[in-house]
Amino acid sequence: FSNGQGDGCNNSIEKLEKILQICADEDVRIGPVKVGWHGTRSNSTQTHLMDDIAATNSGVWVIPLFSFHHTSFDTEPHIDPTAWKGIPSARRVVADYRRTKWPKPLSPLDDSVAKFFDGLNDVILNLDNLFPDDDSGWAGTTTCPVLTFSHFLPRIELMPEKRYLSIPTLHS
Repeated sequence: FSNGQGDGCNNSIEKLEKILQICADEDVRIGPVKVGWHGTRSNSTQTHLMDDIAATNSGVWVIPLFSFHHTSFDTEPHIDPTAWKGIPSARRVVADYRRTKWPKPLSPLDDSVAKFFDGLNDVILNLDNLFPDDDSGWAGTTTCPVLTFSHFLPRIELMPEKRYLSIPTLHS
């Protein structure tokens, strides 16, 4: 989070850039990594997890995803304030709204932040180069499992109905 107070960053994008630079400086991988197998570099005896990906189909791809929630995930009717008295809005209780500051034109009140992170995935994941098209399509280029994860639910089908949430306004 960055709300422009005390971390030397004017906004959350600057904070993210700072974190990504620290990762690069410390050789922390932020993109796809194949784990559970050991490939070796031809010029080294050191074991590397992502070298020579075509050498084996064992293991699992771990692929972190950048994401941010967006209002289009709220497809259910609005909560009746007379039936649900005292439930705070998500904007009031979720730190993602209170502790972030986005440069214009980005806003957590529309889909712009989510689209920004989706575009960042295209750059960082670089799936076209990781799984080159062999005329069979992306899905046919790897036979090992792919595990993705993110801070937010990446598919609307995974979001529970409002009535099952401890804060029913969380969708919005």
